[in-house]
Amino acid sequence: MKRKSKDRITYTDILLARNSEEEEARLRRYVASDPTDIPAYVRLGDILRRKGMIEEALRIHRSLLKPRLDSETKKRVLQAVIDDLFAVGKFKESLPYLKEMVTLSPKDSYYLNILAGVYEQSEMWKDAIAIRKKLGDRKTLACVYASYGRFLFKEGFTREAIQNLNIALRMDVTSVPALLCMGDIKYSNGDIDSAVELWRRIIQNASQFAFITFSRLENAYFEKKRYQDMIEIYESCLEMSGNIEAHRRLADLYYKIGEKEKAIDTLLKAFETSRDGRIAYQLAELYKKEGDYKKTVEVMEDILIKVISGDVYKCSKCGSEFKEFHFRCESCFGWMTLQGKMGRQEDRIYYL
Repeated sequence: MKRKSKDRITYTDILLARNSEEEEARLRRYVASDPTDIPAYVRLGDILRRKGMIEEALRIHRSLLKPRLDSETKKRVLQAVIDDLFAVGKFKESLPYLKEMVTLSPKDSYYLNILAGVYEQSEMWKDAIAIRKKLGDRKTLACVYASYGRFLFKEGFTREAIQNLNIALRMDVTSVPALLCMGDIKYSNGDIDSAVELWRRIIQNASQFAFITFSRLENAYFEKKRYQDMIEIYESCLEMSGNIEAHRRLADLYYKIGEKEKAIDTLLKAFETSRDGRIAYQLAELYKKEGDYKKTVEVMEDILIKVISGDVYKCSKCGSEFKEFHFRCESCFGWMTLQGKMGRQEDRIYYL
């Protein structure tokens, strides 16, 4: 029986590679011997992307987009190019490839979702809305209209912003992004009572997002010197969900208005039930301000037992983690999917 040449390599040899370095080396030899094998080139490029050699991966994958590719092969190559561009954050540059994928797979909602997400990332709101209408998810479409409204408001087009926010609220009366932005517009126009009403609707309808209203409501109520109203809001949040941020802010508010014992008691109760590092740190800071250094040391020792990793918000859809809260996941483009956290929770919101 004729033996295989030492220099010749088969696809089986590639599959039997012991690690990615060996697989890459064998793939390079393989495509050199058979430059017509497109799946092998795609696989080589994928390995290079995972190694961080994205420009080379992109060059290889783009070179494969030639006329007369069959539909399935073309989709595989397009997906590889899109993955390369996503890996370096060049979302807008991926648009022509995504559009071609949608043309090749018109019934695949996955690519329509990704295309809409890239339009949103690129602030191409009208295109995003057109795609979201095809997908038929009214709650998500309301989020997009709300973000378009926020964009218009920031650009100085208040009337047009309100029009889009009203569309969002007709689609979803509980839309958190729309209520938040509409409240911001009312507040900027001096209509503080209407702003407060809108922000309080977020707490009533979506208590898990209550924290994004806290700073806004504090500013509004403090302007009117209605501290007790803010205390009642924090207490209602604690009754609904035991919100850690509500504990922290309530204690801070008590301290600001001179009720120091209530501030300490609020934090002590929260710390006893949650053992949360943020509560412990705030409690230690409060003891320090009061000159009780023994208590400060005791609380700090509790903190050191638990390493605080910082702010982390996790997407319930794809598992990606972020340091800051967003209404839309930047990895899978899912709306209202970020939840949970470790570390301090703030109400900084970024509209995409």
